Amino acid sequence: MIKIAKSFYRAGISPAGKEAAMKPMAALCLCSLFLSSLCGCTAPQNNEQPPLSTETAASFSQLSLSADGPVTIQSQCQQQEVRDSEGALLATVSHSRPVLLGSTKGVASLNQLFEKDEEEYLSSAAQNWQEQAEEDKQLLGDSFQPYTIESSYEITYNNAGLLSVLRTEYQNTGGAYPTLRRLSGTYLTSSGQALSLEQILAGDQQTVSQQVVNCFTQLIQSNPQQFYPNAQDISPDLVNKVGFYLSGSQVCLYLPQETIAARAYGFPEVSLPYDQQDLFATPIPTVNMDAQYLKTAMRLLYEKVVPELPQDQRTGIRMVSEGEGEAGGEPIYIIRLYLPPEETVGRYGVGQQTGSIYVQGKTGAYTLLSQ
Repeated sequence: MIKIAKSFYRAGISPAGKEAAMKPMAALCLCSLFLSSLCGCTAPQNNEQPPLSTETAASFSQLSLSADGPVTIQSQCQQQEVRDSEGALLATVSHSRPVLLGSTKGVASLNQLFEKDEEEYLSSAAQNWQEQAEEDKQLLGDSFQPYTIESSYEITYNNAGLLSVLRTEYQNTGGAYPTLRRLSGTYLTSSGQALSLEQILAGDQQTVSQQVVNCFTQLIQSNPQQFYPNAQDISPDLVNKVGFYLSGSQVCLYLPQETIAARAYGFPEVSLPYDQQDLFATPIPTVNMDAQYLKTAMRLLYEKVVPELPQDQRTGIRMVSEGEGEAGGEPIYIIRLYLPPEETVGRYGVGQQTGSIYVQGKTGAYTLLSQ
């Protein structure tokens, strides 16, 4: 039995307005935490997969960007409840997707693509989870906890006729650790076509593949103890598992968890800065680079804090920057988590030097959040 609830909300500020508002509050010192240069590749010290859909993949032709600014985006979220024959809750499944505003062919094509992805994700919920959840419920009895299955997205680039979407899928089925999975897609907003990495980077497919292997090899060599002993040997065989997305200042390449490092490492990720123009088939303009560090801080909260919130808060949670402060002897970004329209869930700080997460107490002081 599946019950569907639907909510729709409008972003309170356009993407361009958001970045303009955040820019004064972003600090370059966070760059030293999240980024380190490695011979053209940039590799986070501690940090999956093909595009969201490949049906609209563009042909291998010269990439032509436009002078268009960001498209306006709303967001839609749907939720399903999976129940057994007696009506007991087995799992909740939620999915959010971007909704682009406009009447162009490209906007219509992308909205159709995102809607189709959502329908397929939700329609498979019962098939994928009901039988397993029923078995666990029968085995565990009263100690059974309903599964939580969520798919959320982040717009990581929205400019020059390019839209890049990074999706995170979260699955908590009662195991020792939740499962996280990444999906991503980069599209031309003029036509709705999905772009491949070979269209972003310069060179033929073999050249691009070798560049990817070199980047991950450098990442592994930078700190071999963090990776599997055979990580460098198997990395050439993992090229087809590499996903990518555009950020404000670089193209980011990532591998699924547990491919070259243990789960605790997270997603192995490297990046290629746009200012190294010889690496790119077409120059990609940098967009509010300072604001990207604040976005990275928000992503840390999404990965570390949001999964620990009550289920009814996770689905609709939003974040807004409230400036900067100080905690633990370092400057922090202050970020408020809230539910629309204005129900504050909590205020958190993210260290600009260490990436540590702080939580605001009743006195207003920020203390280190226990991990």
